[in-house]
Amino acid sequence: MRTWQVVGGRRYSLPVRLRYVRSETHEHWHFPGFERYELRRPDGTLVGRDRKTGFCLRDAYEARALNHRPVWTGECRRGQPQARTLRQGISAGFGDDYVPQKEGQSIDVTGLKPGLYVLVHRVNPDRVLLERSYANNAASVLFALDGRRVRLLRRCGTGPRCTV
Repeated sequence: MRTWQVVGGRRYSLPVRLRYVRSETHEHWHFPGFERYELRRPDGTLVGRDRKTGFCLRDAYEARALNHRPVWTGECRRGQPQARTLRQGISAGFGDDYVPQKEGQSIDVTGLKPGLYVLVHRVNPDRVLLERSYANNAASVLFALDGRRVRLLRRCGTGPRCTV
């Protein structure tokens, strides 16, 4: 399915196509490449990444109390792989989340040596969506991995680099 982004009254064609995804936990249309999770060493070396195929974008909750009504409330044509049209999005001041148990959102740490690692979350990583600023599209956390234990050391909400 072709995609467009509507900003004000203008419509911009996007270089991605929606994909219908069937999995154990859900079944609906996804916007591919909306966000990405990466596991890195503190020096920036990539260790692993998620395998999520995309996201159904909707106003699931207010990110801060603005007392606005959600605009995007659908479930991305759940159970309708034959759908030919779909509207989805996230309004300013709203957020959407997927529980960590959804497939493809985990990063396998089996066999990683104990030490410091950085989990990086990027939104719109390929800059497919038009934004006024891309400066706030990444956040990260520094943590220590020791066998089965994970200890959070620092939250770095402003970018992909997080150091001691």
